[in-house]
Amino acid sequence: MNKADLEADYMLNCKRTIWLAENVEDALLERITAQMYYLRASSTEPIHLYVRSDGGDSRTGMALVNMIRWDGNIHGWLIGDTASSAATIWAACAKRYVFANVRMGIHPVTWQENMSKYDGAKLTKLTEEFTKIDERQCAIYTAASNKDFAWWWERYNQAGDVKWLDAQELISIGMAQPAQEGMK
Repeated sequence: MNKADLEADYMLNCKRTIWLAENVEDALLERITAQMYYLRASSTEPIHLYVRSDGGDSRTGMALVNMIRWDGNIHGWLIGDTASSAATIWAACAKRYVFANVRMGIHPVTWQENMSKYDGAKLTKLTEEFTKIDERQCAIYTAASNKDFAWWWERYNQAGDVKWLDAQELISIGMAQPAQEGMK
């Protein structure tokens, strides 16, 4: 992404807004990081990250978490159902807001490739790496809420696919404020 691309979206730049509405992958990391640097160069006011994504690559998501934490003044807005690494990215924001009809989905990291092509040692290493990512994601959720790590770890590892927390639950566990409060 070059300066001309960033300047072309004048209205979003004026509102200090970034959209995360696609799969979390390296191109997204590059785009959002460039937007953050561009917006931060012009002001210390908060940057608003609007999120509605099914997630994507967890390692890429953790890199974006690092950038959000490094900036320290990103306000996350959950505008639609968001899961996986996108939920972790939103949880890393300095302030978090939710609209009434949204849900945040969490699940352990999964490998999308055919596991049969890996030997036992490689599978063990991948499992250990994924467990470390799972632990870091639960730590981010813990820091963003009034629930401890054990609560998140248990919820994260419940049987089934994605575990959903609706807007009311996110508010009740201290993870978010209603969107109306952030619009004042």
